[in-house]
Amino acid sequence: MCHRGVAGGIFVFFGIAIIVVSLVASSIVKHILREQLQYTPNTVLYSQWEKATVTDFFLYIMNVTNPDAVLNGSKPVLEEIGPYVYEQYKNRLNNSFSEDMDTLFYYGSTYYVFHAGRTKEENNGAALDPGSDLFTVPNVLFHSVLAMCADPQSALAAACKLFEYGSFVEFGVRPFEVLTVDELIWGHQTEFSEFMSDLSQGQLAANFSLVQNNTLTKLSAVRTGRSDSNSVGQFVLWQNQSHLNYWGSEYANMINGTSGTVFRSNLKRDDVTSVAVFVDQVFRSFDLYYQYDVSVKDITCRRYILTKDDMANATMRPEQAVWYAFGPSGLLNMSVTQGGAPIFISKPHFLDSEPELLDNVTINATASRASSLRDTTLDVEPITGVVLSAVKAMQTNIYVQPHHGPLAAKLNMENIRAMYFPIFWLQVMATVAPSDAANFRSSIILPYTITSTAYHFIGVGLGGVLVLLGVGLIYSHYRKVKRSNSMSTAMPQVGTDDGASEPLISNA
Repeated sequence: MCHRGVAGGIFVFFGIAIIVVSLVASSIVKHILREQLQYTPNTVLYSQWEKATVTDFFLYIMNVTNPDAVLNGSKPVLEEIGPYVYEQYKNRLNNSFSEDMDTLFYYGSTYYVFHAGRTKEENNGAALDPGSDLFTVPNVLFHSVLAMCADPQSALAAACKLFEYGSFVEFGVRPFEVLTVDELIWGHQTEFSEFMSDLSQGQLAANFSLVQNNTLTKLSAVRTGRSDSNSVGQFVLWQNQSHLNYWGSEYANMINGTSGTVFRSNLKRDDVTSVAVFVDQVFRSFDLYYQYDVSVKDITCRRYILTKDDMANATMRPEQAVWYAFGPSGLLNMSVTQGGAPIFISKPHFLDSEPELLDNVTINATASRASSLRDTTLDVEPITGVVLSAVKAMQTNIYVQPHHGPLAAKLNMENIRAMYFPIFWLQVMATVAPSDAANFRSSIILPYTITSTAYHFIGVGLGGVLVLLGVGLIYSHYRKVKRSNSMSTAMPQVGTDDGASEPLISNA
């Protein structure tokens, strides 16, 4: 009887010991993991962040095959050419920390390198050359100036009277132009662009480009996660700005979120349904929402996507008015960030946009190209919050519309359809390398999984069973002792000669 109670006590002791040891081991591993998931020296996260980031940059050009018919009111017929494959390199320079190690300061550089071999592979052996291949595209500066001249609030409105005397014609500027890929994307300088730069006092650049190459950024800063692990990677400064000045409210101008490379650790599906990202190409922050789980190099990740709501217009979602979303849904109005040029960003082929946008154009793309259309997605490993795969897909469009008057007649701009005209679209894609994925699994995922499993199944499971078993034995022992005492108390007694009492039935 006594042995059962002792055994119960031993079981309880060892059960609690197993739970405590498992909990301590799990806590130690989680602490080490949190220490490594900071942007501070000698951590795994910082060592990766310091390295140059190399991503794939796929560029597709929309070649206008019927420019004369478009000017007479026909629907544009666009031939999609590409991809032209580049490698995008991003470097962080002159890194430094605040005294409390809570903020990381840095400068950045970005440049692109054309990859002829991969371009040939992606185009079934066709050799494409961005320096010599010619395309017919809308004249972005031409349509920008016309739009700004038609806007009485534009800084160019008064100066645009000069064009009544045929300055467009004198410069030989037309609604469409023939350019190489390099000229279209990285920019080109003409007499007209120089004239407009002077006239706009620099509001319009003399070298008018749609993507900037070989750039150096101003000072930026992010949270290291040292004092608050949930804030790791979040912007404090971007390009020496703590907020923007483009949009229509204080909230819209906030620089919220990370660059899209890391988020807080322990992303629970039910608790963290979205992640905040600041997208520097469009000068605003977005919340990307959880869609479903995916596998990246045999590592389970949670996929977050850019939803239709963030591309909705102000009619569907009045709160979108602060981003001047007054056109069809599916567009981001970039005109305030481009000196007044009517540039609009959409998803490729107007994905998730109002049908009228795609109905206004005919895009001829091969089946393989059409099937390659991708949305903007982030695949986040939930234990660490590290992004293991990312795709950013954007299409650049310019708004064109008919104009009237003597100048419009000379430029043949009276009959063109009002539309959002696609110019090109691009994909920026990055996926963790196989060697890095293997190292990630062995050094982070495996230890965390082992300790987590040990805590739940050995610690809580086995330890809990031992505690319950020990408590059961102790309780059983207590019941038997209590029953024995009760029986002894209930037995009748007989007197003895000395006045003491003894049991009716002797144990002797």
